[in-house]
Amino acid sequence: MEENQNLKKAAKRKRRKPKNKQKIIETQIIETESIEMDKKQEKSKEQVLAERQAKKTAKKQVQKKSDDVKEEIKVEQAPVAAQVIQKKPESPVKTPVPVKKAEQVQSSQVESAKETEKSRDQVKAEREAKKLAKQAGKTKTVDSPKPAPKQPEQNQKPAIIKQNSDIELSAKMESLHISESELAAQTETKAKPVSKAERRAIQEAQRAAKAKQQQDKIDKQAAAVKKTSSPTESKAKDVKQDQKTQKSPTSTISQKSSALHKVRLFKHLYTEKCDLKIKANSRFHPAIVRLGAQYANDTIVGSNSRCYAFLNAMKILIIDFICPSEKVFSRALETEIQVAVEFLQKCRPHAVSMTNALKYIKVLVSQENSNESDEDKKQRIIDKIDTYAHEQIETAAKSISLKVREKIAEDDVILTYGCSSLIKRSLVEAWKDGDKKFSVVVVDSRPDHEGQEMLKSLTMEGISCTYVLINAISFIMPKVTKVLLGAHALLANGYVMSRVGTAQISMIANSYNVPVLVCCETHKFSERVQTDSFVYNEIGDPNALVKNKNSKGVFEHLKDWESIPHLTPLNLRYDITPPELVTVVVTEVALLPCTSVQVILRVKPSELI
Repeated sequence: MEENQNLKKAAKRKRRKPKNKQKIIETQIIETESIEMDKKQEKSKEQVLAERQAKKTAKKQVQKKSDDVKEEIKVEQAPVAAQVIQKKPESPVKTPVPVKKAEQVQSSQVESAKETEKSRDQVKAEREAKKLAKQAGKTKTVDSPKPAPKQPEQNQKPAIIKQNSDIELSAKMESLHISESELAAQTETKAKPVSKAERRAIQEAQRAAKAKQQQDKIDKQAAAVKKTSSPTESKAKDVKQDQKTQKSPTSTISQKSSALHKVRLFKHLYTEKCDLKIKANSRFHPAIVRLGAQYANDTIVGSNSRCYAFLNAMKILIIDFICPSEKVFSRALETEIQVAVEFLQKCRPHAVSMTNALKYIKVLVSQENSNESDEDKKQRIIDKIDTYAHEQIETAAKSISLKVREKIAEDDVILTYGCSSLIKRSLVEAWKDGDKKFSVVVVDSRPDHEGQEMLKSLTMEGISCTYVLINAISFIMPKVTKVLLGAHALLANGYVMSRVGTAQISMIANSYNVPVLVCCETHKFSERVQTDSFVYNEIGDPNALVKNKNSKGVFEHLKDWESIPHLTPLNLRYDITPPELVTVVVTEVALLPCTSVQVILRVKPSELI
């Protein structure tokens, strides 16, 4: 039984095998059919692309044919051009044929490329033919060797009109008596074909001719003016010109040396020196010219003294001012003051105290719009300037000296730097009271040696003094109990602007825990903000560093420093001290920290700042 069952199972398996084979064959057939369908689809895409390209080439050929027909018509009109041109056989337009295989597509693409190449050659030949036709037409107008072929009536009419116009032009030319040579030259210039380069050359020649004509006119006018002028004036001008030519080499050398000897970091601070000899003979007031010379030569030094001298010069200018009858008093006086201020700025940059004083004067002048006489207005302005100088400079100095006197203790050793008129006054008054005995250490530095003047004035009063240069501060600072410093200005961010070396002294004093007192009036407060000495500063004379002020000689090794291109002496006048190094600022209002500058600027009237 079991054997029979096994035999039956084997027979069933044999029957199943062919079925499986049939299924495999069917799947293979389906796959082959799908592959063939995909290939057919791909071929159809290629055919579509080929058909599109064929259509494009056909359109191009049709357009070219139409262009060729037009050009043939033009060439037939010009017989000379027709003889030169030899046309190539035109290729017939091929209609696009649908392609079935990839090989046929490739062959059609190659044929279309050849056709495009042929069409380019044809285009080049046609362009050359056009150029030759144009040249032939132009030569015809000049030489007229052969009669033109017959043209329709529409083309003949303008020729008749041209002939009539030519006859009229010839009659006009005869009436104008123009020579035949000029006519021939004009016809030649018109007949010749002109390229772009030639046109440009002609335009440039015309411009040059116009410029020469204008220059000739100017020269004629100048000659006429010279003839009318007197012989003495001409001689004086010749002498001046000779002097200029003699001075020119030295001036060029000085300009070159000044350009060489400039520090790049401070290039924006260099200014041209004002020529005082020229300005002395100009329309400037003598008091202003004198003050400018004193500023330029450093005869007036110090913020307070410069401000006081400026106010006195302004008073003299206002007294001598005469208002023209055509102008308003206030506006005419403002312009006069502005001219004087610009001149003084060129002599030496204004101090902060001077700018505040100038602002106050301008406000006073602008407010004078009453119907009173000019003399009354002048007197009123001068009285207000006197009150400003008394209150802002003299009274402020008295109150500051009183406050400094309170801060001085018995047997104090006070250190000062340079020569400040405010500190000198406060020390002398404190010594004259006789209540407290103290000694002073005067620190000095090159190139001005201002401390020597301070030393003289203090020793004359009997104050015991010690004279030290700035490079010895660290050795003497342990003996010092207080540091009194002057100020050129106090900025809105609390930084102190003073003579060079002030920041160094205050930094060393801070390291030794010595209090630093800065004496400054409120008319020196500025709204400007500054944190370094590079943005704004004043550059002094570089020769002052080379010369020795005491011996009035020059150091031998720096005698010819201008001939050395890589040597540039830099003489900065001011430096900036941060508020962290200053203990207190002594003003006529109160003892204030540096950060209270903005409060004073806010409280004080705007015309006084």
